[in-house]
Amino acid sequence: MKKKYKEFNRYSKLLLVAVSSTVILFTGCQSGNAIINNTNTDNSNTENNQVIDSNTTESDSTDTITPVEETIQFSELSKYEFVFSSGVGAWQTMLNINEDGSFQGLYSDSDMGDTGEGYPNGIIYSSKFEGEFTTPKRVNDYTYSMSIETIKLEKEVGSEEILDGVKFIYSEPYGLDNAKEIYIYTTLAPIKELPEGFRSWVGYRDLSNTEDELLPFYGLYNVETESGFSSYEIDEIGEENPVLDIIEEVAEIEKQYEQMNNRRLNEDLNQTEMNFLAQEIYVLWDDEINKIWGYLKETLDKDTMDILTSEQREWITRKENEIEKAGSEYEGGSIRPMIEYLKGAELTRDRVYELIELIR
Repeated sequence: MKKKYKEFNRYSKLLLVAVSSTVILFTGCQSGNAIINNTNTDNSNTENNQVIDSNTTESDSTDTITPVEETIQFSELSKYEFVFSSGVGAWQTMLNINEDGSFQGLYSDSDMGDTGEGYPNGIIYSSKFEGEFTTPKRVNDYTYSMSIETIKLEKEVGSEEILDGVKFIYSEPYGLDNAKEIYIYTTLAPIKELPEGFRSWVGYRDLSNTEDELLPFYGLYNVETESGFSSYEIDEIGEENPVLDIIEEVAEIEKQYEQMNNRRLNEDLNQTEMNFLAQEIYVLWDDEINKIWGYLKETLDKDTMDILTSEQREWITRKENEIEKAGSEYEGGSIRPMIEYLKGAELTRDRVYELIELIR
């Protein structure tokens, strides 16, 4: 884009010198760049007033005006994942845009310390969504405007459910709520000219300390709520977002966990069948904690991982002691394996949510 406007301005200066009979009208667009309107007052001078005439040489052709891009392609935006977050990892909305303008994402937050009757294991706030954007329209050199054409939430806003001691509260996707107009900022955007609302939300990326005058990433800005999304190249985080995958997977496991517990409590099972079912519940959470642990090993620095490993060993010791204590009350009974597996599942599940807080 810089090259286009450099060529544009150079051509306009040449045109002013060469064409004395032309009326040059300058009208300012939102970006402050001039738009030239040529009015030919003498048909005999038509040849001289042409933008490029038959005598244009190869070297002159480099001054050809390139039309201003009226839209930005969704294929360009699909290379990035957009994140709305305070930067401290407590909550976030992650958004992916597809090449056809459709999108999908997830808002998640949790407060495992907020407990009450029926949900002793805390609260999870969530909104899984998908939809379509309108075609972006150019506002100025570095800004395009679009709106949400359709959006569909997986769960009704305001609905709640308790899954095995956790209250799930479903809400609007934070950052896209009440959106009427959404600005797309490109990497041509001067940081100082962007709204304070946008800069404050993406400030955790150290915009104030950067030596660049231009925005170093693509941004989305919900004008109505003054919410700002920053972007990360998908290549930098892999083809899929592992954090999003883990959060979604844990939510799915909660549902499986509830279904298994309902079977255990409501179906006519013998003790052997209940023992095997309890084992499946334990394995469900044990597999998940191993996946999360593998992700932490790949992403945390060595010193942090060493400290966490020491803490994890202490947790494993406490878990084994608690399991043994729970089972000892049923020494010699056929129910003991079920009690031990369920205790192990309970402790492992709690630890899963503690570790999730480290990857948000």
